[in-house]
This record gives sequence, structure tokens and C-alpha cells, in this order.
Amino acid sequence: MNTELLKTGVFVMLMGMGTVFLFLLIMIGMMYVNSYILKFINKYCPEEIETPQSNNKKSKSIDLGEVAAAIAIAIRERSKNVK
Repeated sequence: MNTELLKTGVFVMLMGMGTVFLFLLIMIGMMYVNSYILKFINKYCPEEIETPQSNNKKSKSIDLGEVAAAIAIAIRERSKNVK
């Protein structure tokens, strides 16, 4: 077995892994920098948040008879499919 070829292979592997590791460190650092920049921008120019205006009066009055009927129909349909 040629040891020179093995040494070259290990060197190339370590160079590749080092390059990927360095890239990941730079990417994580830039993400932190971006986070601080966006916090600074949002401090002076906050984004407007719209609050939805809807009528929830209908959802508050639930007819329990309709709910019970829907549950009974679902149980009946399921029992038909099980057999």
C-alpha cells in the first residue's frame, strides 16, 4: 500500500472539512450580525401590525344540539366502516 497516497487523501479530507467548518462559522457569525442589524432597524422603524376586526358573536353561541347530532352521525358512519 502506498503511504504517500494515503497521506494525500487524509490531507485533502482535512482541507475539505476545514473549509466547510470555516464556512459554517462565517455563516453563523453573519446570522448574528443580521439579527442585531434587524433589531436596530425595528427599534426605530417598527413594522405595523394589523389587528383583525371580526364579529365573533356567532362563534360564541354554539348550538349543542347540532354538535351532538354531528358526533352521533360520525360515530354511526365509523361503525358502518369498521364492520
